[in-house]
Amino acid sequence: MRKGHGARNHLADARRGLLVSGVSLSLFVVLTALVVFRARDGIQTLDSAWLSFMTAIENPVFTAVGDAIGHAVDPVLVLGATVVLVIVLLVMRRGRDAALLAVVTVIGFVSVYWIQHSVGRPGPPRPLDPTTHVGASVSDGFERWLSQLGTYPSGHVGCNTVFWLTLALIFTAPLSRARRGALTAVALFIALVALTRTYMHDHWLTDTVGGVLLGVGIAVGTAALFDLVGDQGRRRLPALEVVERTP
Repeated sequence: MRKGHGARNHLADARRGLLVSGVSLSLFVVLTALVVFRARDGIQTLDSAWLSFMTAIENPVFTAVGDAIGHAVDPVLVLGATVVLVIVLLVMRRGRDAALLAVVTVIGFVSVYWIQHSVGRPGPPRPLDPTTHVGASVSDGFERWLSQLGTYPSGHVGCNTVFWLTLALIFTAPLSRARRGALTAVALFIALVALTRTYMHDHWLTDTVGGVLLGVGIAVGTAALFDLVGDQGRRRLPALEVVERTP
């Protein structure tokens, strides 16, 4: 009974995940349409007002913190951490989780930077003077190349949303207190990343919102599909065992 009840909860969680993913991706499509088609005058007004607020609160401490966070959550470092974690999960014989993390990462990175290239949105006025930055990242050259693709959606926000949200889904059980705590922590962390990207003049506010919506849609949707496919596989196994045992 417990096993069946747990399976039903797992299936219900996967269906909720597909719903959340669908809503998130739908909102992303709407926001993208507003950015691409010139209905973005209102969008740009909002973005410019937010940028003005960020400019008004500039100070050396905030700049140092923002720069440090930007380097710490660099998409290149996220990609490297993903490779390491996939290997660790394989060593732990958690092949499904390793496959999920790998697939989500590929979909996330390709989607973010392909859309950046396709939209080609110019970024805010020149980011804060690099000479005020805390230190140089080994990926600075790669980041400069990526910046030429456009700024919508934010690569830092999108890639980190995919990475940390997927980890929260992998290492916590559905509907558990740990899951709720992990999701809350991820939400707060991504909000901080988004804030620093706009403070450093690297992205418009709507670039970061787009990154969140796309990242949530990809991470939650892919995880839900993995759960549904796995559930169907588990359902087939007992039937196959019966067939094999039948003389």
